[in-house]
Amino acid sequence: MDEKTAFGYFIQTVSAIQFLHSLDLVHRDLKPENLLIDECNNVKLCDFGWCVKLDDQPRNTFCGTYEYMAPEVVKEEPYSKAIDVWSLGVLLYEILHGYSPFRVYNQFNILNILNIFNII
Repeated sequence: MDEKTAFGYFIQTVSAIQFLHSLDLVHRDLKPENLLIDECNNVKLCDFGWCVKLDDQPRNTFCGTYEYMAPEVVKEEPYSKAIDVWSLGVLLYEILHGYSPFRVYNQFNILNILNIFNII
């Protein structure tokens, strides 16, 4: 897809995540399959099955989709809203390139990939 279209979809997605974060909610499973686009090219965020309200303490539940998981989720460390920001970055890459920056099959595979790129 061209950059202008990608930018429009991405900005709308960021806006949806910003709204969730303003309510102290974390989506935790942001990926292309959870974005719906209507006939007017409006993005609708869906699938709130992993969405959770953050309390004063960080979460540590292992959840989401491997290719979009932030390193702290993969390593089963405490995390915050920042994991959605990581997923936004992966999503942007995929929107622009047509494929995910990571080919992930399981938790150990993504740990190896993140190590290779010196991310963890």
